[in-house]
Amino acid sequence: MEDQVLTIPQEPEETNLKERTIPFVHAILLLIVAYTYMTVLFAVFQDKSYPALLFIGNTALFVLTFVFGMISGGKVNAVSILSPLFGLVSGANAWINGLNFLPVYIYFHVMILSYTFLALSMFGNHNRTLNGGMLFLDAVKATFIYPFASFSALFTTLFRPSKGSKKFGKAVLLTVLGVVIAFFLCLISIALLSYDPAFREIFTFDFDWDDVPLTIIKILFTVPLAALLLGAFVSSKAQKAERMSSPEAAASFTERIKKIPAVVLMIPVVSLLVIYCIFFFTQWGTYTAAFSGILPSDFTAAEYARSGFFELCGVAFIDAVLGIVMGLFMKQSDRASVLLRKLANSLLAIATLVLIATALSKMILYVQRFDLTVLRLFVSVVLVLIAVGFLTSLLSQWIKPIKVTPVLVVLVGLLLLVTPFLNVRGRIAKYNVDAYLARAEQGILSNKIDTGYLVSDLGSAAIPDAVRLLESGKLRPAYETRLEEQLAEHAEYLKNHNTFLEQSLFDRRALNCLLNSSLYRPAASGIEIKSATLNSFEVQGDTVVFTCEVEIINTSKEIQYFQLIGLFQPDQQNGLIRENELVAQDSETHSTVLTANAESNQRIIVVFLGTFAGNPEKQNRNAPEILVSYKDSNA
Repeated sequence: MEDQVLTIPQEPEETNLKERTIPFVHAILLLIVAYTYMTVLFAVFQDKSYPALLFIGNTALFVLTFVFGMISGGKVNAVSILSPLFGLVSGANAWINGLNFLPVYIYFHVMILSYTFLALSMFGNHNRTLNGGMLFLDAVKATFIYPFASFSALFTTLFRPSKGSKKFGKAVLLTVLGVVIAFFLCLISIALLSYDPAFREIFTFDFDWDDVPLTIIKILFTVPLAALLLGAFVSSKAQKAERMSSPEAAASFTERIKKIPAVVLMIPVVSLLVIYCIFFFTQWGTYTAAFSGILPSDFTAAEYARSGFFELCGVAFIDAVLGIVMGLFMKQSDRASVLLRKLANSLLAIATLVLIATALSKMILYVQRFDLTVLRLFVSVVLVLIAVGFLTSLLSQWIKPIKVTPVLVVLVGLLLLVTPFLNVRGRIAKYNVDAYLARAEQGILSNKIDTGYLVSDLGSAAIPDAVRLLESGKLRPAYETRLEEQLAEHAEYLKNHNTFLEQSLFDRRALNCLLNSSLYRPAASGIEIKSATLNSFEVQGDTVVFTCEVEIINTSKEIQYFQLIGLFQPDQQNGLIRENELVAQDSETHSTVLTANAESNQRIIVVFLGTFAGNPEKQNRNAPEILVSYKDSNA
């Protein structure tokens, strides 16, 4: 009888090669993405910003994770679609709005959660519910367990060859060879296509040997970041800690933490409710004045708007924490304790909603007096979200299908998705400028606006409205000079950082706006006024409209930008308008900046808008004396 030889089936070399090559390529690409993030981060410390580079890196991270997830056997589901959407929006926020601290700080956390949940969901390790307990455990597993559980995957993927296999090493060498060939081909192509200035600017790099130490430091931080990114992916693929966030585990977890007896939490809740009742009773007239807009006699607007606002926010925050603690940790062993918790949560929610409404009313009053800022808007939004949470909590005590966590997750998610595209800082600037101009029209002597905050803090998104304010003619001379200096400084910064990677979309718009503003328009040399005829004047409410036909001669060989100033004599003013000097507007575009074509003789229709003085009768209404006004671009 012949000896039988036991043979072990060998895995096909092609399969083994594929399983090792794909993770290797994935690891290399993640290293590149991680280095991109480090470049953006270290640029901040050098007073630089690369919003477009951050957007490119973010997009690459989520596209790569999705593609390699599908290659590795991942499945498409709702979370694996929504997660990269949030991740792409977090990058788009930087590219559109620039690297402003508060939104970047918020969307940094959004990006982390989006990536970890994408890695988690691609391989079915997430819970398909918005239950608070399971969502919390999913977040902990995806963000704090998975990246570290497979932290070494990067190094084993890159440096551990297959046992007895030479094809993997050969594949690595072929990959490196392909990269080298691609590098030289791209280098030649870029050199040939660099005849175009815009294209050449994208690929212009200044290499400085002084940057070598910084590059080494960036690489040292790049490696652990790439290891964490790949670790989250590998852990999810291996389905580690599979039952950590299962429905059973979540239910067990939520039951295990309910250890605090009801009496321990009911005493502080009842104490707070008694204090709130005393507060509402004794301060009702003072603290509800915010709703009527009528200030107490012993308060100025500033004192009333500031008094108690942050204290009210602090109390609302304490109530929110107490409500969460009751829901998570309070024992509910019988019906009496459940009913007691419902009553306590309901009364606490009602009291807190009244406090939040008072705080919001104070904030509205404060904004009306002192204009809007990013921080004031952010605090208001947070207060509204807390109010929605308490209102949902109140309803959920008595209407079982209503859950607080799903409502807040959906609401915050929608807010995060749309905010980058709302031009929040630009809208704040528009609100402040409109408010200032409205007060100027009313002749309020205490009227002022913080031009430093407008230009420096709100940044490029506010530049169009800052230019509109400058060209309105409503600023006092000191404010106008200061705003001109601030805008010129901002323009110089944008011109010195005028590359694709350094500028956000609003930076580009701001630079174009500044270069076309009165600060940088060519001098209107060669402009002559041949004639000016008053066609009509009309009283429209509180405004008098003068319509004039002006013949302009431009003797220069360039297009000229200029303004026309109308000087009104006393007999023209008498009883009709209050001003003696008005800036002309184009009758069609309503712009105060007019254009004369090169070497041309043209007639334009302009209007002057004056403040009605009370007597519409036409006496001696000749055309005003019109002068050319311009600002030299070299001044």
